[in-house]
Amino acid sequence: MQQLFKHQIEGVEWLKARKKALLADEQGIGKTKQAVIVAGETSNGKDTLVICPASMKITWEREIHEVYPGDEVEIVGTKNKSKPAWYVINYDLLKKHMPYIQKLNVGTVILDECHFIKGPSIRSRLSLGICKYADRVYLLTGTPIMNRPEELFNLLKALDHELATGTYAWITYIKRYCNAYQRMGRGRTFWDTRGSSNIPELKEKIATIFLRREKKDVLDLPPKLKSKIVIEMDRQWKARYERAWDDYMEFLRQNPPDNLNNIIEARHLVELQKLKQVCSKAKIDRIIEDTENMIDGGEKVIIFTQYTETLTRLYNGLKKYGVTGISGQTPSDQRMANVDKFQNDPACMVFIGNTKAAGIGITLTAASKVIFADMLWSPTEHWQAEDRAHRIGTKQTLNVYYYLAKDTVEEDIMDLLEAKAKLIEALTSGTQTKRSRGQGVARELITKQWQRIHG
Repeated sequence: MQQLFKHQIEGVEWLKARKKALLADEQGIGKTKQAVIVAGETSNGKDTLVICPASMKITWEREIHEVYPGDEVEIVGTKNKSKPAWYVINYDLLKKHMPYIQKLNVGTVILDECHFIKGPSIRSRLSLGICKYADRVYLLTGTPIMNRPEELFNLLKALDHELATGTYAWITYIKRYCNAYQRMGRGRTFWDTRGSSNIPELKEKIATIFLRREKKDVLDLPPKLKSKIVIEMDRQWKARYERAWDDYMEFLRQNPPDNLNNIIEARHLVELQKLKQVCSKAKIDRIIEDTENMIDGGEKVIIFTQYTETLTRLYNGLKKYGVTGISGQTPSDQRMANVDKFQNDPACMVFIGNTKAAGIGITLTAASKVIFADMLWSPTEHWQAEDRAHRIGTKQTLNVYYYLAKDTVEEDIMDLLEAKAKLIEALTSGTQTKRSRGQGVARELITKQWQRIHG
């Protein structure tokens, strides 16, 4: 096992002193290793259950074996081990394997990427039920508040925190910290919990079970530099975009923001995706050209996209450079082989990943360039993806490029993402004091387009 950094040693001691805690260190400074060490040292003969995204099961198995080479690790749903000390399962398999899990002698539960249980869902309910009966519960995430304080409530509930216990805990919490109010929608009254309020107080109340360190404070990493590359679409793609834009404007006139509910908003997202896909595909040739120039300079490059067609065309255009990558269809066992190839094979110069599938749980520190061909709706998902290459092991300045199609909806999205990023940073640091109604980026974008056509 590699020697621990000072902040990791401190993190291990901090966790050991608490039976239930949230470790929210920024991506890339070693949360997994800290949790593995603590679980192993405090097991008292009981087993440890790790619940994580499917894409991260192999990563956990590797990390456990690195720290405790002699321990058996069972990935639940595959061939059972003889007497494992560790069990690893992904959130979406909990329901299927709950009878098996209930028979285990689990003392410690680790929820990795614990924001997966932020809302009401079967995986949230099952995860919370498992945590209730564990001796120790450790939650790990680099993004503890993905967008709003309401998303922290289930995490506090998993830790049996006072703010999330009791008959009226939810109502009390959302009124105090989410600036919640009742409004009408689809013929019924419901609580709007998208806002934020009293954040310094919230931070103070969770301080005993919440630990977050940032890379700039604990690691001497090379800098991460971000740039926006605005490109002019050629005549063909501009015409396609204008046709898609006209279609969306007509849809927007028929479905104004005042009538938004979850169903109508989902239909808006479908229409907006058509605009975003045109923009993404319009940039492919330029991205390939720029990537080739980076490779000629001896740089390894990561490219992220959310669209399968963009990923496929980039892969085909760059395959002579030993390209590898991860899409949503890549089997979990193949993921790590592809990561290892990019990290260790000098002939493999390009890694192309689906932003969601490849944006968590892997290390790609061989890269010095990261390109986003298009954007998701949350800045935190971009931060997670960026930090595949900016973490322990990074040895060179990392340049991150966001490619935007000029005079398109992408420029609006970037503006809204930057504003949302400031809000999230304020919530995480506890510096925000005023009440905020905070909407999602997609909803704000819809409103912005409506205002544009109505002056």
